[in-house]
Amino acid sequence: FLHAATGAFFLLHTTLVLQSLNMLVCRTDIRRLEVDISVECLSRRHRPYFVAAIVTLVVYGIALPLGAGAVLWRERRVLRSSAFVSVAFGFLYSGYRAQHWYWEFVVVLRKVAGLLIVVFVESPLHQVGLAMLLVVLSIVLQSRQMPLRSRLLNGMELSSQGAMVVTLVGGLFLS
Repeated sequence: FLHAATGAFFLLHTTLVLQSLNMLVCRTDIRRLEVDISVECLSRRHRPYFVAAIVTLVVYGIALPLGAGAVLWRERRVLRSSAFVSVAFGFLYSGYRAQHWYWEFVVVLRKVAGLLIVVFVESPLHQVGLAMLLVVLSIVLQSRQMPLRSRLLNGMELSSQGAMVVTLVGGLFLS
């Protein structure tokens, strides 16, 4: 059960953080929720969703990843030999080299940074610029660390990040 719950948590993390962030973004010109302009920001109707979004972000977006990271940090010397840690958290580090047991958290931070750019940066040009900066930083980190256990997987990760750069450049031409 713990393995499935941990897996589900990391699969749903990005979606829940994005949806929670969307509950916080109001159009300042009309004081309406960006994702649903029929809802007045911080109105009686919006407040429960606003509170739920804050709680979700704090618990699910920050506390649980930090908690999982703390468990892995505490157990980092026995990650591959502890049955409990391997079953509960093994999918978070088993694909990475031993010294890069934490890399999945780098990936989560990159995703959250991308979500923050998409949700809070209004200008498409600024979104693309910041996203490009984020992807280039990711490429530099990935190419210097090569954290995955397989050379092929490291190459595939770099290729996918390169595809993100091409997509962002293409988006500049379309906007």
